[in-house]
Amino acid sequence: MEPYTSKDKVIVGNGSSLPITYTGSCSPTPNLQLNDVFVVPTLTKNLLFVSKLTHDYPLSVSFTNNDFIIQNLQTRKVVASGKHVDGLYVLKRGHQAFSAVITKFSLCNSFAIWHARLGHVSSTIISILNKQGSLSLSFILPNPSLCVSCQKAKSHKLPFPTSDSRSNTILGLIHCDLWGPTPITSISGYRYYVIFIDDHSLFTWFYPLKHN
Repeated sequence: MEPYTSKDKVIVGNGSSLPITYTGSCSPTPNLQLNDVFVVPTLTKNLLFVSKLTHDYPLSVSFTNNDFIIQNLQTRKVVASGKHVDGLYVLKRGHQAFSAVITKFSLCNSFAIWHARLGHVSSTIISILNKQGSLSLSFILPNPSLCVSCQKAKSHKLPFPTSDSRSNTILGLIHCDLWGPTPITSISGYRYYVIFIDDHSLFTWFYPLKHN
């Protein structure tokens, strides 16, 4: 949960605008996580938005005059139900039948798992995908721990220092580099290449070689 900094408010039936103090996620049951939950202290009831629930999970909700049912679209099983009480459809907190939703919906995982699945992307990318509903995080760490694989694979060597020294005479200092073997042999049978560079004039000699 984190403080809500936007100016949006919740407007109720009598037209009153109620301030939102916090936003985050909560789990009414051990197997169900509700994302983008608003904390509105002046509300007397916990409200569940059907459009948000059906957007985050493969569910359908059917209402009648006396009750309602929530079904898993993949298995067609009823995962929750409730009664119509005093003008509201009431879902009792802690309904264990919701466990059937998450067992078939495998997109809800930790930050570390999604970080590895998506090729070790940054935490910013994962947060954007989570807000867009492309994936669901089981929990979000304030500062995700450093990934050992990222530290090893994405580290860079320090650059070589710039050298201002230069030979005063031709052939006073020669640089040499040998490269090979090449994966494809040339028409003349060469597989290696050697280069000599004069430090003073930068004149370059290039020689193909058949053997190192």
